[in-house]
Amino acid sequence: TFEFCAAHDVPHRRCGKLIVATDARDEARLRDLAARAAHNGLTLEWLDRAGIAAREPRVRGVAALYVAETGIADYPALCAALANDIRARDGELLLGHEVLAIQERADEAVVETSQGALRGARLVVCGGLQADRLARLAGLETAFAIVPFRGDYFHLPAARSALVSTLIYPVPDPALPFLGVHLTLTADGGLTLGPSAMLALAREIYRPWAWQARDAVDALRY
Repeated sequence: TFEFCAAHDVPHRRCGKLIVATDARDEARLRDLAARAAHNGLTLEWLDRAGIAAREPRVRGVAALYVAETGIADYPALCAALANDIRARDGELLLGHEVLAIQERADEAVVETSQGALRGARLVVCGGLQADRLARLAGLETAFAIVPFRGDYFHLPAARSALVSTLIYPVPDPALPFLGVHLTLTADGGLTLGPSAMLALAREIYRPWAWQARDAVDALRY
């Protein structure tokens, strides 16, 4: 990703990440995480209390993993660069095409959209928040549903933007489906805290208290 950003003039920075354990249970999970990361070839540094204080004086913990290979990027610029790369390779981006039906035949896949039918030898569906509905359109039985949660990130005041110099993350809790609240540096020099996790009653509307009847009914029924 860093190489792609550099090649396409996408603003980015390799700032590193600190995953911090705050108690003995966290530390045990952190050691498991370190073992899996090492198995996958990731370069890590194990820090004790003193090591944490030396790297991030305002962070407190019993142990931490420092991941030097982590960074941040200007994601709107990154998405634009990816779109340009697809077009440069003779790909097409068809926006505003609502999927109405999906048919799989022996020799082709047909996607009926609000702008006409699309045909191809293969179809790969990356449905995101609409994955359950798209699966049903393709005739698949689904035992799952998308129940969206909305996360708010809070921008710290500019005077606090230098509070930390790396991304600060908690140790993941396997009992919870959420990543946990973390401190994130932004490409424009800011610092955010979040996310929260609030049940959302609209899948594709991101403002607070948004409501869409179909989405709300699907979530509550599930």
